[in-house]
Amino acid sequence: MIAFYLAVEEEVGRPPLAVGRRQITANGERRTANWWAAVGWAAMAFGIITKGPVALAVPLIVAIPWTIWRKRARHVVSIAGLILFVVIIAPWVWAISLKIPDFLRYVLVTETAQRLTTGALKRTGPPWYFVPYLIGGALPWIFLLGQRRTANGELNRYLLLWIAIPFVFFSLSQSKRPQYILPLMPAIALLAAKRWEKPRAAAIAMAIVGALLLAAIPFVHIPFGAGTAIILGASALLFGLIAIFTRGAIALIALSIPMLLIPLMTAGVMRSISGRRSEKALVADIRSILQPETQIVGIEAFTGSMQFYLQRPIVIVTPDAEELTSNYITRHYSDFVGKSVLQPKSWLDEAFKRPATIFIVRVNDRGNRSLVEAHGRRIVAEDAHFVAYTMPR
Repeated sequence: MIAFYLAVEEEVGRPPLAVGRRQITANGERRTANWWAAVGWAAMAFGIITKGPVALAVPLIVAIPWTIWRKRARHVVSIAGLILFVVIIAPWVWAISLKIPDFLRYVLVTETAQRLTTGALKRTGPPWYFVPYLIGGALPWIFLLGQRRTANGELNRYLLLWIAIPFVFFSLSQSKRPQYILPLMPAIALLAAKRWEKPRAAAIAMAIVGALLLAAIPFVHIPFGAGTAIILGASALLFGLIAIFTRGAIALIALSIPMLLIPLMTAGVMRSISGRRSEKALVADIRSILQPETQIVGIEAFTGSMQFYLQRPIVIVTPDAEELTSNYITRHYSDFVGKSVLQPKSWLDEAFKRPATIFIVRVNDRGNRSLVEAHGRRIVAEDAHFVAYTMPR
């Protein structure tokens, strides 16, 4: 995103540094050749390898309108950039396509077209889905966006486009998750930094949030405790008021302190939440009885956390592979079942005959728990989500 902005502005702004290959512009000035577009295309290539075609779409839906408005559309196109793009992408696509022949069709049709236009991937949400995440995730700095414009209006406009166009794009998409709008946060940070001169709107907003939090304590259950809420509310109110009547570094410090207090004051709650979401404790209990020959079997039960802490393969007995949360594996279940760690329910008949086996079942899965217990297994570990069984001693 930044590379494409510089690709235009290095041409229309002041003459760049005398480095690299030179060229003669239309008005006769000597300018360095613009390699920023090549950097942008290379960055998009690495983004595609990481996250798919959306890494191509998001930068271009901002850069193309911008360059057209600036009458520099040709600066988005870069021969060097296109070459870099192909060199980075092609070996990766070729290697994966050898292993998975329908990979490209799956990425382009299922993970892109269907994700954007249908609810097939079960991640739908209303058009306003991202509004609270955008406001809450950028507090209190998002209120600086309402300040008057500062110097360099072109950069301001580009940053606003960077926020607005992808926001609309993801809001119209049929697939929604809170983290989808993370690419907007750098633009908000840059724009807030540019408009820091009079952060009165942010200061007023922080003071109001603090007052509301203090007022809500007697009436609303607050997950991180009333004491913590009082400290956070009081600090937001106090430092918000300080920021209203100060300027410069003091206002910056005042607005920053409540934000820094949030992770410090809620650390205990975060640890508690992470403990409930992680299978670290469950695996610690299982590890005490693990032997080199022990096989771990998850009966419609699996998480990445469990796999990470066990550091050994887990055979997953599943009718649909939903436990892996992979759209590709779920849609190609028949290609994997019986040939990898995925096994059908019938496979359990042999598994129950092996004593050196630990079976993991979801706590609320009464059917499979009854099945395991009917084969004489006893509970050896349990947490909020899963229970582990093994042969009695």
